[in-house]
Amino acid sequence: MTKKHTHQKGATLVLFVLLLSVLIALMGLALDGGYMLLQKARLQSTADASALACVINSSTCGAGGSNIFPAVNPHNFNVQTTNPVSCPLSTQSSCAKAIASATWTPFIIGFLGANNVNLSASAISGKSSSSPCVSTKQNITMSGGAIINAPICSINAGNNLSLSGGALITSNQIVYGNSLTISGGASTSSTPTKSISAFQDPFGSTTLPSLVAYSNNGTCTNCSGSSCSGGKTCIYSSGTFNSQVSVSGGATATLSPGIYNGGIALSGGATINFQPGIYAIQGGQLSLSGGTVSNGNGVSFYFSGSSAVNISGGATTNLYAPTSTQVASTGGINGMIFWQAASDNAAVNISGGSATILAGNMYMPNANLSLSGGSSVTKPYGTIIANSLTTSGGNTIYIVNTYGASGVGGNGKPILVQ
Repeated sequence: MTKKHTHQKGATLVLFVLLLSVLIALMGLALDGGYMLLQKARLQSTADASALACVINSSTCGAGGSNIFPAVNPHNFNVQTTNPVSCPLSTQSSCAKAIASATWTPFIIGFLGANNVNLSASAISGKSSSSPCVSTKQNITMSGGAIINAPICSINAGNNLSLSGGALITSNQIVYGNSLTISGGASTSSTPTKSISAFQDPFGSTTLPSLVAYSNNGTCTNCSGSSCSGGKTCIYSSGTFNSQVSVSGGATATLSPGIYNGGIALSGGATINFQPGIYAIQGGQLSLSGGTVSNGNGVSFYFSGSSAVNISGGATTNLYAPTSTQVASTGGINGMIFWQAASDNAAVNISGGSATILAGNMYMPNANLSLSGGSSVTKPYGTIIANSLTTSGGNTIYIVNTYGASGVGGNGKPILVQ
């Protein structure tokens, strides 16, 4: 009887040792597995930060390399950065890739013969271009060698996109809503994609600031009525002008913000300098033609009542929308150079070899915009929103960046892609 109990005690001891070994192995697996997950998270965080740092500081990153940004590598991992790389999405540009890696020896299961564990994580960062540079409700039609160059933002045709006769779009995202036609040697830098939400209106919910209700009529020094001509130098005061303001014949005029019920006409080699603020054109046109020069910094033009802008005949135009700082001091609409009321569908035309710099957003949601005759539009910043866009005859539209609520560069912000 005693001998039987001795065998049972021995068996219990063996079972206890086996269970203890299994328990220790499970604890080791849990401990090592948990640390592995922690290291993996650290590696991913380091890779993300390194890829973003490369995009933000592209000059420092250069072509990439090893451990370029130690400030974002607190655990001293091996980080390899490559710049540039192909962006996984067409809505990004200027992408860089970072791979963070480390070799780790398990704490406990290593005693059981487990080998070293190699861990790594990768990330790609690029500049976002989710906002459009050009967006139309209806069609974008390009022909005759017309060019749209908007490398870091999108071109969006709400309905049809048609390119022919050597036309070219350079953009990292091209979207159309209905049909696509590319013929006659025309081309695009990226493959256009179809989307039912191609038209984007980033200003649809923007409220127009209250226009100044001028109690006085505008006046002009050295004018004949509201006309300045014959090489004179004229100065227009702020106020309401109920007839067309005309500057022609080599005259030079300085205009102030106001309400221009008959429009503003510049012709015959004349020069206009627009003072900062809002110019409300309610009837008539902003007509700039005939070898004239127009300058303005911190200016916004608001059109209503069948009013629009027309630039032609080799006119040179240099107009810059107000920044938020300028709005606070001199008025204007932040980032907006042209705002055409939704009820105003008067066509906008730029033609005849005119060279224009229009820095700021052009918002004309129900107007058709037409460029012809070798004209050029350069936009250091800003988006074009129109009902349709037709451009032909060697015209060029060059848009460097957008202007969002936070200022220049509403596009192009570094984000993680994958």
